[in-house]
Amino acid sequence: MWHELKRQGPMSFCLLPSFTFHPHQGATLICKIVAAFTHESLGRFIVVANCLPAHIKTWNGLYDMKGSADDKVLIDDGVPVIEAHKRCWKLSWMASEASGCDRCTPVTRRRYLSGKRKAYDMPIYLTKEQKREVLELLREDVAFLTNHGLMDYSLIMAVHGPPLGTCQLAASDSANILHSKSYVSYHRGSVSVVYFGIIDFLQAWTVSKLCAQHIKACCAPTPISTIPPRLYGRQFLNHFEWKFRALAYPVPLRDCNALLSLSHEIQEGEGLRAQLEALNRTTSELRDKLDIAEKRIDELVYAGK
Repeated sequence: MWHELKRQGPMSFCLLPSFTFHPHQGATLICKIVAAFTHESLGRFIVVANCLPAHIKTWNGLYDMKGSADDKVLIDDGVPVIEAHKRCWKLSWMASEASGCDRCTPVTRRRYLSGKRKAYDMPIYLTKEQKREVLELLREDVAFLTNHGLMDYSLIMAVHGPPLGTCQLAASDSANILHSKSYVSYHRGSVSVVYFGIIDFLQAWTVSKLCAQHIKACCAPTPISTIPPRLYGRQFLNHFEWKFRALAYPVPLRDCNALLSLSHEIQEGEGLRAQLEALNRTTSELRDKLDIAEKRIDELVYAGK
């Protein structure tokens, strides 16, 4: 998926100029906002670019992490992990998990829970220089989001294991102004190409979030993610400062720099123009879909009368 359409309220739209003039926009982990528009009846929308390269079809691992009990695995060993949430009406699940017996818990739920524990506990191996760079970007981005009263954002991490001898090509193919930077490293006998991006970053601290904080403080597993922006940012950074381990080794990228330079030169011309045209087409298609949805809503309202 190249882009994600998100419906937003007035508060989020007021913050858009701040993202346009984000002082570290040239080097940031925050996903790029590529379009914003208002539909007459359906409201305000933004289009957020996918920070992950589209040419990679299968990921070894895909993780959504907040540094809290809400961390989860989206893809594990190339297989999507189904989200199986525990709800208050699923009493058998609650009793089974409370007693430590898995007999009444479906396999999908057990796999989902295992993925959540893995996403929170597992270390992330980078080289010393990569750890320094990623943490520096995280600190700058978290400070920016905190200053604007935003919380509940996630760090998306995608891990790709390219075939031996192709890591340079995999990294160079990902070079794109909309995509996150690729981090190639070697650890325990395997080469990994890792991508990071901050997603879901337009959630402000509201009265409903304050109420949710008090409820979760009583019954939700800790640490919780529904906390004020400054506390959230501190918890977020502390977790990843612990999680990143500088135990991986750099991979010689003798050919990668030349490929990246060539890729950047192409993108500055025809590549960039093609991307802008694609964005215009995407925005136009989204408007058409919204118009169709509006007409369908009108038909349903008329039929109800």
